[in-house]
Amino acid sequence: MDVETAFVNWVLEEEIYMECLEGIKEATQNRMACGLVKAIYGLRQSPPAWYHKIHAFFLSHKFIRSTQGYSLYIHYGRRLLVSVYEDDLVLAAAEKALIGWTKGEVTKTFEMTDLLELTNFLGLEISGERRQRLLTIHQRKYINKILTRHGMQDSRPTLMPFKHHTRLLPSTKDTEASTVSLDQYQSTVGCLMYTMLGTRPDLTYAVGLVSQFDHAPLAEHWVAVKMIFRYLAGT
Repeated sequence: MDVETAFVNWVLEEEIYMECLEGIKEATQNRMACGLVKAIYGLRQSPPAWYHKIHAFFLSHKFIRSTQGYSLYIHYGRRLLVSVYEDDLVLAAAEKALIGWTKGEVTKTFEMTDLLELTNFLGLEISGERRQRLLTIHQRKYINKILTRHGMQDSRPTLMPFKHHTRLLPSTKDTEASTVSLDQYQSTVGCLMYTMLGTRPDLTYAVGLVSQFDHAPLAEHWVAVKMIFRYLAGT
């Protein structure tokens, strides 16, 4: 479910002022600042104000916030899970009727859009076979996207993300600098790290190794990064 205008209209606890817009200055005898009563977009206090509101809602409905992650709320009595990401809610339950109950209670307090069954979330693609009781999570579209972005979509596939006999060394003043820029190297490793954290724990060793050199990458470090892309292309 998606919350409409999640970051606006919540009452602010802090005392905040903003510069008056054109037209307001003239109407208020050239007053230079306005005091904000409610949150608006672009304000750093808006996301916390929204979180406090949704947190109070879940507590009032006997949900318990997980100690492992403050975005997860659990209703043990009804066997319900709700994950909050910014203005999106992901609902999971043992029975479909319980999801309906949650939707009904949420829409009483917030203006919501029902996005129906979850198929895509933060780059994760989700599909289920209810009869077989299977839930599949993958990042096929995301992986194809980063392969294409880095020109590796037609690379020669490999079945290993890292050659075991390869030894990567940090750069020194005598080593030749890599042709890849620092920003490009860090961005590329970041893409691989998101894939690793999402659905590909088999990348953990290789990505962890190449990320150690993101402050001063060499040519051989870039070759190791491309080896990981070749592994993704082959798997």
